[in-house]
Parts: sequence; structure tokens; C-alpha cells
Amino acid sequence: MTTPIKSIRLKCLDCCCGSSYEVSKCLCVECSLYAYRFGKRPRSIQISKKISEPLSKPSIGDEITVSQGEALDG
Repeated sequence: MTTPIKSIRLKCLDCCCGSSYEVSKCLCVECSLYAYRFGKRPRSIQISKKISEPLSKPSIGDEITVSQGEALDG
């Protein structure tokens, strides 16, 4: 049985006439399969699953630092 990710790899190979070199040089970045074309889960998805908590929003009274040359809106 073929896994879904391996099936995507096979589809990419089919699209590139069986050439793994052409799959690696694929320019179809709009393709929904693009990130999975190597037959592995993309690293960015693996990393994002490791993040357990989103960043917290600053609350009133938190210190805000502004670099020289930047302006505050408001």
C-alpha cells in the first residue's frame, strides 16, 4: 500500500515524465502538491507542529521599544 505522501511523489514523477531531476527543478510553485514533491512532509509543517503556544499579544502597560528612525502610529 502506498502512503498519501508517496502517492504525491508518484504524481509529481508522472507530471515530470518520470524524471526525479525534473521534479527537483519544478517551477509550478502554485501547485498544491509542490511542497510534497520529494515524497516527504515539508520541514515547515514539521516545525509548526512543534510550536505548542501562539505568541501572546502585548497588554496595556507592557514596555514597547522603538528603534531609532521608526515612528509610532497613533
